[in-house]
Amino acid sequence: MPSWLSERDYFFVEDGLLCKHYEPTSAKRRNFEQCQVVVPLSLRKQLLQEYHDSPLSGHMATRRTFLRLRDKYYWPTMLRDVKEYCTSCEPCALGRRVHRAKAYLNPLDLATRPFEV
Repeated sequence: MPSWLSERDYFFVEDGLLCKHYEPTSAKRRNFEQCQVVVPLSLRKQLLQEYHDSPLSGHMATRRTFLRLRDKYYWPTMLRDVKEYCTSCEPCALGRRVHRAKAYLNPLDLATRPFEV
C-alpha cells in the first residue's frame, strides 16, 4: 500500500485547490487548525525560489526554509527538495565559512603595576 493512501482522509478540495489538513507538532500552534495547499511539480521550484532567494527571505538555511514552506504548502518530497535547493544555492555556498583549525591562544603579559602594559 502506498504511503499516501494511509493519509487520504487528510486531503480535501477547497476553492478548487487540493489541500491537506495539517496538525502542527508545536505546542503553541496545536490549537489552530491549518491546511496546506498541495503544490504540483510544476510550481515547486518557483516556491523554493520565493522562500529562499527573494530579498525578503534572506537565503535562510534548509531548516528555516522548510519550516516556512511547511506552514502553508505540502508536497511529499518537500524536505529533500529544500535540502537539495539550499545546498546548490551559489550565494549560500560562497557565504559558508571555511572551517580552519583554531590557533592556540598565547598567554598575555600580566601587569604588576598600573599602566605597565
